[in-house]
Parts: sequence; structure tokens; C-alpha cells
Amino acid sequence: MVNFTRLFDVTVRIWISGCFAILLVYCLWSLDRGIDLTDESYYLTAAINPEAVTLGITAMHWVTSGLWRLSGSLAGFRGTGLIILGVSSVVLAVGTARAFQMTGIAPRSIPTLLIIACSLVGAFLYHAFVPFTPSYNLLTVSVAYMAFGLVCLTANMPWRGYFYCLQLLSGMALGVAFLAKFSSGVIVWIIVCSTIAVLNGSSRHRIMGICLITGSMAAHHIGRYLARDIQRIIGSVPAWRIGIYARSQRNLFRATGPLL
Repeated sequence: MVNFTRLFDVTVRIWISGCFAILLVYCLWSLDRGIDLTDESYYLTAAINPEAVTLGITAMHWVTSGLWRLSGSLAGFRGTGLIILGVSSVVLAVGTARAFQMTGIAPRSIPTLLIIACSLVGAFLYHAFVPFTPSYNLLTVSVAYMAFGLVCLTANMPWRGYFYCLQLLSGMALGVAFLAKFSSGVIVWIIVCSTIAVLNGSSRHRIMGICLITGSMAAHHIGRYLARDIQRIIGSVPAWRIGIYARSQRNLFRATGPLL
């Protein structure tokens, strides 16, 4: 007699593994092919010439300029984005699997590797819309995966050094989200804080977790501002003329205010 449950389980595993393999090969194959003259050209211009960005609605070039110097080519730049998105999706998968298993939502019989493969398939489908060029979209998605996954990893975990490190890393990831896309950063912060409130039992632990993540996020955000300003001063760039990101936002509002 055919065991349909077992047959269905094997079919699903083969299907997910096949989708992961096909998407991975296609993503790697397309890293050095083609170029988008609209959005991607803007991402590349901001990453290659960050000092030329004096006014904008995002500070992604603070991050992408370093990634460009690290990669040095279009294919390498896209590959860096692929790695960032892939690693963050793995963290999301592992963290979610742990949280679901610890809370009894999902059975422990589901292999973690299968969950990781599902997460990577969803992440690789990002390439269906735009290349893996690091941008405010890719950074926001990646740090959202990372922050949520790190918080989920703390499910039912004792309040020790490892727990605090995960919370701090989650907050630092949220700091990048606020720099790249402020509105999305706010939404991700709300989701992460809500997850902390659900996963932590006592009110004291909930408040401490939210404060820890928010504090590390704010510290990372302020640190990036200060580091960027200091870098401009040391590099003999007139910071009072170019201004930091917050000043750019204010100038943009003043320029467009009469038009609204």
C-alpha cells in the first residue's frame, strides 16, 4: 500500500531543493550580465561617488560606498548583495524555526535545512524584479530578515551574554534600515518590538528587550552620523556646505514645501 503522506513529504523536499538549485545557478550566472539604466544606475552612481550625493531621501550610499570599495566591480557588487540577502535569509529561517519549535507552533520533525532552503528560494526571487545591486530596497529587506531572525533566536533563551549579543546585533541591523529607508525602518522596528513582547514571558524582560534593541539601534544610527561627519572633515570636505543626511532632509522639505 502506498504511503501518501511519505510520498507527499518526499515530493515537497525534492521540489524545494530543485527550486533552490535552479535559482542559485541562475542568480550566479546573471551577476555579470546586463545593466539597468534606471534604478540600478542610480544605485551605482551613489555607491561609486558618495561624496557627490548632497541631497536625497536615503543615506544608503553611506553603506553601499563601502561595499563598492570592497567589491570593485559590477559583478562583485551584485555578488555582495546576493551574499547579504542570502545570509540574512538563513538567519531568518533558523530564528523562525527555533521560535516556532520552542513555542510549540511547529513540530520538531521538520528539517532545518528544508526551512533554510525555502527561505533562500523566497530571497532569490528578489532577482525577479531588480538585480542584486545593494540599494535601499535590498538593505532594508536584508536587515529586516536579520533583525527578526536574531530576535526569534532568543526565544526561551536565558538572559545571558549570548542573549544580549543577539539583541544588540538586531538593534544594529535596525539602524541600517533607518538609514536606508526610514519608513520601512519604523515598520520593522514595530514588528521586532512586537515579537519581543510575544516571545518574552515577563513584563520586565519585554521592556528590557525593547529598550536594548532600541538603544543599540539609536547608538548605531548616531554613530554613523558622527563617523560620516568626521570623515568629511578629515577629508577636507566642507561639511557645513554639504551637510549631513539630517540637514539634507530639512533642506529637501524647505525646497518642496511650497509645492505641496
